[in-house]
Amino acid sequence: MNEIVFLGTGGGRWSTITQKRATGGFRLNLEEMNLAVDPGPGYLARSKQFGQDPQKVDAIFISHAHVDHSTETNVAIEAMTRGLTEKRGSVIGSQSIFEKVEENGPIISDFHKRQVFECLNMAREDVAVVNGVDFLFTGAEHKDSTTIGFKMKAKCGTISYTSDTSYFDGLSEQFKGTDVLIMNATRPGNERIPYHLCTDDIIKLVDAVKPKLAIMSYFGLRILKVGPIGEAKQVNDTTGIRTIAAEDGMVISMKEHDQSTLKTFGSPKPIKITGV
Repeated sequence: MNEIVFLGTGGGRWSTITQKRATGGFRLNLEEMNLAVDPGPGYLARSKQFGQDPQKVDAIFISHAHVDHSTETNVAIEAMTRGLTEKRGSVIGSQSIFEKVEENGPIISDFHKRQVFECLNMAREDVAVVNGVDFLFTGAEHKDSTTIGFKMKAKCGTISYTSDTSYFDGLSEQFKGTDVLIMNATRPGNERIPYHLCTDDIIKLVDAVKPKLAIMSYFGLRILKVGPIGEAKQVNDTTGIRTIAAEDGMVISMKEHDQSTLKTFGSPKPIKITGV
């Protein structure tokens, strides 16, 4: 299988409120496990819409406690545990997912914590092995100070996710050696706002990391108005790294890391792309 499925490509409060793009996060359906990432508003509905059974999830990753990334965490746990009938699955999250940190969290109830096989409270530079997959958890600069991303080494390749972050010294170093880099792109061009990446930041990040494939997602309203496909093209043309703008329902196969058949800048409709 070894595929990435986008259950939503919207991010930030205004994309969430308006649902200009869905906000269900994404799935990594891998040989080793099925991982749900940042199950925000609409996770269950979009899972059904895009043919992704939430009961077949083996682990859930939540990068931080903001609603666009975490709202449906508890119900995602209920699905993963087959209606609370099986004690199974891993929940991986930042500190604010499990306990109150400053003004954030907790997200998971004590009841739901008891329903899963393990809860992994992770911070920057922590490592873990989940279903045979090695994870390194990466740091971020975000308003939720506990926010984390990840770099995971699966059989099909190394997949990394920035989560929400501003650009900072050391960001790119965390993702060196990545095959597929998924980045949260909130603003176009140089329209930088605190705690988030704009397209100019993404150009710097992609140029430094040099992944085999760069994917932009979690779009705010401003980048949606300008057009994510054009922003991805700018990254592609500037860095020479194949870059696409994710779409709701898009499926990307990790097969053999062969980019020869991969469309470059996304599509206005959900598509299946083979050959990363």
